[in-house]
Amino acid sequence: MKKKGASHIDYMIAISMMIIILAILVGFLNSFLSNLRHESESSASSTEAISVLSGVLYERGNISSRPFDMGTKAYKIFLVVNNTQPYYTNRSLIAANQPSELVSINYTKLGYIADINSTVVYNENNMSVPYSISSDALSFVANIASGNSMLFTVYFDDDSNFTSRSVAVSGYDNLTEIVYPAEEVMVVKYNKIIDINKTSYSLVKNISGISDFRLRVIDATTNQTFLDYGSPTPTKANIVALQRRLLYQNSTAGIVQGKIIIQTW
Repeated sequence: MKKKGASHIDYMIAISMMIIILAILVGFLNSFLSNLRHESESSASSTEAISVLSGVLYERGNISSRPFDMGTKAYKIFLVVNNTQPYYTNRSLIAANQPSELVSINYTKLGYIADINSTVVYNENNMSVPYSISSDALSFVANIASGNSMLFTVYFDDDSNFTSRSVAVSGYDNLTEIVYPAEEVMVVKYNKIIDINKTSYSLVKNISGISDFRLRVIDATTNQTFLDYGSPTPTKANIVALQRRLLYQNSTAGIVQGKIIIQTW
C-alpha cells in the first residue's frame, strides 16, 4: 500500500513538472511571437520611413502621382569681389574703397536658362542682398574696402514661379569679379510644400501605401517648423523616426538650411 501511495505521489510530481515546463514553453513562445510581431511591424515602419525620406529630394512627378517627391534641382554660384590692383578694370586707377561696386553676371553667358525670379543672393554673413535683373543679367552692389575681398553666393532655380523681387541698383563697375562654375544642389521646392499642404492626408496615405506618418521640415537655425503634415504623433505606438539635413525654399525663394523628420507607425 505504501508503495502504491508513493507511486501516486511520484506521478503527481511528474505531472506538475510537465505542466510547469509546458507553461514556461508557452510563455517563451508567446514572448517570442510577440517580439517577432513587433520586429516585423518595426521593420515595416522603418521601410516606410526610408521610402518617404529617400523620395523627398526627387522631382519625378506631380503631387497626385508621387506625393513625397518635393525636390527640385537648383544651382549655386560662388562669386568673389577682390578690391586689389590686379582686379581693377582700369589698371591705371589706384586701389581705393569701393562703397558702390556694381557686380554683374549673365545667366545666358554662363550657359544656364534660369527662372530669374527664383534668384537669391547672399553675402558672406548669409544676409540676403538686394539685386536687379534685366532680361538674364543679374546686378547688385557691394561695399568693399581697399585690399579686401568679399564672397557672395547666388542661388537660382530653373522651373519656379516666384514673384519678382528685382529692385533698382546703381554703382560703378571698377572691379572684375571672379565667377566660379555653378554647382547643382537639391532643395525642397516651395511650390511642392504648398501642394502637399493642400492635399488630403487620407489621399496621400492611399497613394503612398503608408499606414500612418508625420512629415516635418524645420529651420535648422531658428528651430521653427516650416512644414508639419500628417497625423499627430501618438503617445503610445511603435514609432520609427528618421531625420536628415537638407536645403529648402521659403516663400521668397530664399534657400534655408533645414532638417526633415519622418515618423511612421
